[in-house]
Amino acid sequence: MRLSDLLHHRMFRQWVFTVVAMGMVVVGVDFAFQDSWVGVVLPIGAMTLGIVAFARSMSRAWREEAKLQEALRVAAVTNLQLVTLRELAGTLLQVETLDELFNEVVRVVRELFDAESAGLLLLVEEGRLRYHGAADSTTK
Repeated sequence: MRLSDLLHHRMFRQWVFTVVAMGMVVVGVDFAFQDSWVGVVLPIGAMTLGIVAFARSMSRAWREEAKLQEALRVAAVTNLQLVTLRELAGTLLQVETLDELFNEVVRVVRELFDAESAGLLLLVEEGRLRYHGAADSTTK
């Protein structure tokens, strides 16, 4: 088992590091009053465990923040798509001709897929071209 796998084991949670460090400090203070060198070593070890616990907590926080940022990005894109579709639904109730309807549908499809251009072809069951002419493109 590698060291990184061992450090991510359940036994090595942040609270375990913190509790062990606190115990080391208490015992270290007792040894320090007895003028023992252990009274210096234990607090240094406790400080090391505290730093490890803090680093692990920060690492986890950064990973969670990255996940949340990605979720927010996806939610924003989905929200934009839903707003666009809601606008299309409102427009569909206002159009008076098929040309207006098809042009609006093509515009919205181009926006939803973030495409430079889009077109609409309608086919009847026999495969013949029924309508052609709705197109939209960005101009730069």
